[in-house]
Amino acid sequence: MRRLIPVAIAALVLYLGYAQIYMRPRAVARGEAIDVSREPRQTALPSPESVPVEFDGKSHLIEKHYSYEISGEVLSVETYNLAFKSEFFDVDLGLIWGPRVADLQQRYSFNQGGRWLFWSSRDPVSDDERRYITAHISNNHLIPAEGRRNLFKAVRWPGRGDKVRIAGYLVTIKNASGGVAMASSTSREDVGAGACEVIWVEEIQINDKIYR
Repeated sequence: MRRLIPVAIAALVLYLGYAQIYMRPRAVARGEAIDVSREPRQTALPSPESVPVEFDGKSHLIEKHYSYEISGEVLSVETYNLAFKSEFFDVDLGLIWGPRVADLQQRYSFNQGGRWLFWSSRDPVSDDERRYITAHISNNHLIPAEGRRNLFKAVRWPGRGDKVRIAGYLVTIKNASGGVAMASSTSREDVGAGACEVIWVEEIQINDKIYR
């Protein structure tokens, strides 16, 4: 067993080196301080914009319906490589925003799993409080813009407690026959299945660094 310890340490060092050198995204600029108190900005496009993409050798169509920008603090991040892996997106980012970010995190527990974001409380919660929490947290399925290797790395880079700003589009994913494979939520107040935002990411800012 003792002989395995140096091997394990060496493997860990190699992995960390790989992550730093090959998976670290390249920042293109420094951004202003992220204001996590503001509400997400969502604007309907005059008409949907379509982008043909290939996922795992299959043709799909990404339909952009709304331009979207959200700023928040990271509650949790999950990268799905095996279980719950999607052919469209492998990264889920749980965010919280609004004027009560610190208060909500102190009073409630948040966790992520199975492509969902959950919250819980030890004490009874009023209906108004439930509605407020629902409207100020989200689980976001992130799709880096097609062909942008740097964004592919960047959406995997945030960690718990980081402040992020994501700019892109809320999208619907259609298969080759035109059927809807996945559609983004377009409301911050919905819950349950279909309540996650599916974001085509054009830019992400993590703390003071901007990635495209």
